[in-house]
Amino acid sequence: MLSIHLVNGLSRSSIKFITNQKCNYHLQHIRCLSHYSNRIKKIKDNQKARLQNKKDGLKLKLKEKENLVKQKLEGLRENIFTVPNGLTSLRIVMTPFLGYFILHNYHHLALYTFAFAGITDLLDGYIARKYPKQRSFLGSILDPVADKLLISTMFITMTMAGTIPIYLTVLIFTRDLILLSCGFYIRYLSIPSPRTLNKFFNPSLATVQISPTFLSKLNTAIQLTFIAYCLVSLVYVDLSNVTFFDYFCKSTATSTVISGLSYLFTKNTYKFKLK
Repeated sequence: MLSIHLVNGLSRSSIKFITNQKCNYHLQHIRCLSHYSNRIKKIKDNQKARLQNKKDGLKLKLKEKENLVKQKLEGLRENIFTVPNGLTSLRIVMTPFLGYFILHNYHHLALYTFAFAGITDLLDGYIARKYPKQRSFLGSILDPVADKLLISTMFITMTMAGTIPIYLTVLIFTRDLILLSCGFYIRYLSIPSPRTLNKFFNPSLATVQISPTFLSKLNTAIQLTFIAYCLVSLVYVDLSNVTFFDYFCKSTATSTVISGLSYLFTKNTYKFKLK
């Protein structure tokens, strides 16, 4: 009986010991899981914090860059209400009237209006050179556009009137159209992102400086002289000597082609102000 009681006591003690050991093991296991879950949670929280800091830093950099671009754009804004721009605008307004006078045989009015347009062209160029504050990006674009509009209108209407051969008018019109398309493309490239129509057509936003080549200026002078020659021959005396007129046409055509090609080989014809 004593031995049985001893065995039962040992068995109970052993069971209790084993049970306690299992409980301790499970408690330790639970504590380990809790510890690792806390560590994983801390790691995830740290990762989220780092990602948030990166996002905040990126947003701050983007905002600083946007503010910098805005400051640069503000610095490029110019006064477009200048005397040269007014004279150039006046020349543009006179252009349709010149075409009307040619088509309806008002040659005297066409000659006098053309001479006045030439005076405004010389005057706005002189003022822009003499007074730097009167210069503007709009003026550098508007002046050649006004010249090309005037020349194109005169050549087209005088071709319709039978004064100028059609091949010369087509050549001049094609050359100017190509240069105008290239000018639009350069303007598009010069605008900082995001590019919008408002920025593109904002005349006070000087993002690019375009300088015509010497040959282009010479070609414009030759074309205007040729138009003046044709108008004088229509109004006063017959200057349309066949040999000289043909020579003048060929010279104008040659200068038109060479001046157009000069933009491909001349450096610094345009310069981005934000680059």
